[in-house]
Amino acid sequence: MTVAKKIKDDPDDNGRRFGFKKGEYVAHWQKPEQLEIITHLCRMGLTKVKLAEQMDITVPTLNAWIVRYPKIAEAIKAGFTSMQTEIDNALYKRARGFWFEEKSVVHKSDGSTETKITDKYIAPDPATLKYVKTCTGGPEWNERIVVDAKVTADMTIQDHNINTIFPAIAALLEKAGVPVSDLENALKEVTDESNTR
Repeated sequence: MTVAKKIKDDPDDNGRRFGFKKGEYVAHWQKPEQLEIITHLCRMGLTKVKLAEQMDITVPTLNAWIVRYPKIAEAIKAGFTSMQTEIDNALYKRARGFWFEEKSVVHKSDGSTETKITDKYIAPDPATLKYVKTCTGGPEWNERIVVDAKVTADMTIQDHNINTIFPAIAALLEKAGVPVSDLENALKEVTDESNTR
């Protein structure tokens, strides 16, 4: 159920948008508790499209609200920034390795249970480390190699090229009804020109 659907169920909806007069819907979303909901939804990883869907507005309306209403823009930015920080911290933690407490329940033979706490270590993940270094380590860690190259080409028609290509071209031209002798003369002219350069 979207956040806006809860608002829709208001019994005094007299045909207006969820019972709000013009301009009241955006004012509703600028209330502190609604701004917290927006921040929370963004922190959960919702895109603007999904956020607009949850607020029961269109994406262009959401974009217009972001431009017009700084409180809404700040709430969205805070949610996305918080989410990005959490992702960065998780990547960093995984790249370095970390300790954590694992709790397990041990059933004894007399029917009682005991909670056992064990410290465990997760070793650094090489793939995560490589990803973090590629993103943040500068050009020396980048897998892309930039090559500055200039390529020049000088195309000359050699006799052996004509002899290997000519039979296939001649067969195609004969099917099309073009005299092959015209092609032979044109190729000889081009070959003579290229050899004299």
